[in-house]
Amino acid sequence: SAIGTGTKMVIETGGNVGIGTTLPGYKLDVVGSVKASVQGRFASGSAATPSYSFDADSDSGMFRATTNALGFSTAGSERMRIDSSGNVGIGEASPNEKLHVNGGTANVVANFESTDAKAYISFKDNSTTNTDTVFLGAEGNDMTFYAGSASNKRLTIDSSGNVGIGVTDTPSTKLHLGGT
Repeated sequence: SAIGTGTKMVIETGGNVGIGTTLPGYKLDVVGSVKASVQGRFASGSAATPSYSFDADSDSGMFRATTNALGFSTAGSERMRIDSSGNVGIGEASPNEKLHVNGGTANVVANFESTDAKAYISFKDNSTTNTDTVFLGAEGNDMTFYAGSASNKRLTIDSSGNVGIGVTDTPSTKLHLGGT
């Protein structure tokens, strides 16, 4: 039951602590009068920067520590997990890469969006010069591939299916080759 105006905290003989409730059901049970009022912070060393914090703004959102992992849930289901190797799983409880996205039955698994006319995904290994050296992108409804620098468009597949190799503009035929 809710705590009256005089009682602010209860410690039961079994060790459960209740803040905002007289019947704590957990080792630490914090109950607020409105959704956004349930907040907490756990800190080590200086309390200025918390080690863990949470702010419940809905009945079903939460994060939880599992064995060697940190899980994030909404609507009663885990949606994201960071495992002990630092791998992140979105829709995947056992991520096997640094980022593992499982969209279930959705055909579009991820969306990378920019608010201007172009959007790119960059690729870089230990010998790639810059993040704008090797990338693929969307330019309008065309897919483009760059290699060497941001000014070296190597391949374009336009929205009508035309392919341009070594062509800086939109390809004008099914296979449009530029250069020599």
